[in-house]
Amino acid sequence: LLGFLPTKIILRSNLSERLAVCGGVFGEIPVDDVIIYVMRYQLSTDWSIDVPEDYQWRKEDDHVIFWRKGATILTTIFAYSGEKNRQILLANLKARAEAEKLEVITDLEGDLERFGYFKAEDIQPGHTRLALHAFTTAPFGCLQTSFYLDDSDGLREHLEIWQTVAYQQGE
Repeated sequence: LLGFLPTKIILRSNLSERLAVCGGVFGEIPVDDVIIYVMRYQLSTDWSIDVPEDYQWRKEDDHVIFWRKGATILTTIFAYSGEKNRQILLANLKARAEAEKLEVITDLEGDLERFGYFKAEDIQPGHTRLALHAFTTAPFGCLQTSFYLDDSDGLREHLEIWQTVAYQQGE
């Protein structure tokens, strides 16, 4: 299941303003801001994400992959049965990041708990990319969103994309 909702406009400004605009509250657009068009992708009955419209996408097996020059976003949905299994998943992820001495980022928003870690990955000799492996966990499932960036200057934009991940438990 991969659906699309109408295009939305977000401003390249601070995160709270961008999220307010994503929610449908449009304010005055300052002249010096850049307008970015995004699409809400419904990845499953439970999970969705906003991705800028300049990304192309494809579905491969259980993954939805978004890409543009210099950046790739890989999404994978996992299900588990309850809070105990979520805590086990998070504990395993945190232990892995600690063992590899990776920089981590965490966030708690209502029922969603986000955990991610940064890793430099060698693609070929002389070429390294930054990877952010981001996990958004809900009471009965997880959306893993891995961001692969050729240039770390795009990190802020991709952290903001991660913040748009939404969970609405299906019926």
